Amino acid sequence: QKLDGSDAQDHFEALSGIALSKDDRDCLVIHAPHISDQPIVTNDLVELTTPVTFRWLGRVDNIINTGGIKVIPEKIEASIEMIFDDLTIPRRFFVTALPDPILGQSVTLILEGDALPYPIEELLQKKLMELTDRYERPKLIHYIPEFVNTETGKINKVKTIALLQV
Repeated sequence: QKLDGSDAQDHFEALSGIALSKDDRDCLVIHAPHISDQPIVTNDLVELTTPVTFRWLGRVDNIINTGGIKVIPEKIEASIEMIFDDLTIPRRFFVTALPDPILGQSVTLILEGDALPYPIEELLQKKLMELTDRYERPKLIHYIPEFVNTETGKINKVKTIALLQV
């Protein structure tokens, strides 16, 4: 996949000699006979665009089941990233599921730092209404002063969520 420049792509393309398919979960299956006799089954949700190209949608193990509707947090995060860029909100964030007594799981936005000022949070809510469907829209926004990071500098979501005072 070409990530930037005038020829940036929104899809991945398999190398020569590799075939792609999906399993019953809509996850990528890689057929690479020169590497493995068995297909390589991933947990990556994909949309096959051709027999050798796909768009990555997210991870099956991150799916949020809210009231029986399955939503992909990575898709929601992409919309939120555009909103943050538009509103110039320089914050780290992620979308996760928190337990909900009625829906089972509730789509939740976790932001690093103090609460956003009222007019900015109101604009954020308005933009979320415009750019996400009702099932994808975060029902809750929680703020955590500082996220916990992994050794490689990525957000440790499990440990960060454990800091929530819910």
